Amino acid sequence: MNNWELTLDNIRNTRRKGILECAKSLFLADGFHSVRMVDIAKAAGISRTTLYKYYKSIHEIAFAVQSLLMLEIADYESTSEDEHSSVIDALIERIRASFRYTLLYKENRRFTIAFDGYYSASPIFNDISPEILENYRTLITGMCAPSINLLKSGVERQELRNDLPITVMTSIVFGLIIAHNQRLSTHGYDISLGDKDGIDALNEAFLEMVINYIKR
Repeated sequence: MNNWELTLDNIRNTRRKGILECAKSLFLADGFHSVRMVDIAKAAGISRTTLYKYYKSIHEIAFAVQSLLMLEIADYESTSEDEHSSVIDALIERIRASFRYTLLYKENRRFTIAFDGYYSASPIFNDISPEILENYRTLITGMCAPSINLLKSGVERQELRNDLPITVMTSIVFGLIIAHNQRLSTHGYDISLGDKDGIDALNEAFLEMVINYIKR
């Protein structure tokens, strides 16, 4: 690839990133059901023709934003069992990282939760290409694997309770964490978001509840 091709590729990547940032803001402000391709093109300062060169549908854009954010979250929350003295310590660090991410990047967390709520309840999957859906399912499966493997390891090492199927334990634990992150990202608690000590205490109490539920 020559210098001109590299420059052109950088321009395209920058424009693609700009499109997704504009789309994220619009989806959060107006809701997934209201945003149109023309709205995103206008916000990004490009023509609809140019927008369609990058993305073929509003759903493709929504899934692209969600996928990028989920990868960012997975990278932020990543931790290895080998880095900790126990599975429980690794889980604690992963959950704390999840809370930190939410407090640092509330809009990103709000987007992922709103996306799940809209697309899980909306009868529009016939309008979404099978390739987009398959790519997203593959992404989510890969992202969930480390957490599931961590729980499995905890059961095998007799750190975690063994009376629940791993699928059930995973659903309970991460369902609770998602709900907590949702409230943190949408000011759903009475504690002022300016009261860092109060939020930290709340997060630690929630973390203790989750760990106590699953530990042996």
